[in-house]
Amino acid sequence: MKNIPIKTLRAALRAKYGAGKYKIIGTACCEQVHVYGLMPNSQTVGWWLMGDLLSAKLWLGLHDGVPA
Repeated sequence: MKNIPIKTLRAALRAKYGAGKYKIIGTACCEQVHVYGLMPNSQTVGWWLMGDLLSAKLWLGLHDGVPA
């Protein structure tokens, strides 16, 4: 699997959730993606952890060779 650039991930997050509705926090070894919106399997709106960068890429269907 090839690595997807961070700017592609940011563009996909912006397109799906809107500008200012996501945060990528942490250092290079353990960055996490947090999203503001309707939490999965819930009726609550707030900040939720999407996962690390690879999990976020898989969640958004950006990673090559792995079906979303």
